[in-house]
Amino acid sequence: MTCQKSMVIIIFAVILTLIPFVALQNTYGEEKRLKDCPGCGTRHPSDYLFCPYDGTPLGIMPAKAPPPETVQTPAKPAQVPPKASKAPQKAASTLPDDILIRNDGYKADKKGPVKLSHRAHSKEYKVACTDCHHDYQDGKNVWKEEMPAKKCRECHNPLKKQGKVMKLQIAYHKNCKSCHKDLAKEGKKTGPHKKCKECHQKKK
Repeated sequence: MTCQKSMVIIIFAVILTLIPFVALQNTYGEEKRLKDCPGCGTRHPSDYLFCPYDGTPLGIMPAKAPPPETVQTPAKPAQVPPKASKAPQKAASTLPDDILIRNDGYKADKKGPVKLSHRAHSKEYKVACTDCHHDYQDGKNVWKEEMPAKKCRECHNPLKKQGKVMKLQIAYHKNCKSCHKDLAKEGKKTGPHKKCKECHQKKK
């Protein structure tokens, strides 16, 4: 009789030992909520009300949440430096104080050169840059201060008129001499406009 009791106890213990493993195998690969035994620390399927080892009521422990997805911040595009202007504007400090206008290109050098007080005209007399510098397209001066300033003779031929573009000497006189005359008529302070030697230096 004692032997039979021992066999029953052993069989019962084996069954209790196998129950958790069988249950876990049935739930393998499935994401189920598990119960955590506060007494022995083992985990059991959610349909277990008591721990099969010590009989402790089982609490519910949620399955591990998947790790949060890593959000990759898009790389900032490389900053491309702005292209340099083909004709950068000259700073005021680089403006020449005076410009010597020579009589190059004429058949005969009858008069001496003319010294133009460039900075004084720009800063003191407040003459607009477009009063002298110009680039006419369709009858309109489209030249702007950030554009390169060409030499007058690049467009005005010293020897002859070309279409509507007047000769170089006429262009000088019309631009400079006529401006001085107009100011004199208005009773304003102006530059020389009556005698050649007032502008032209003595030939060397």
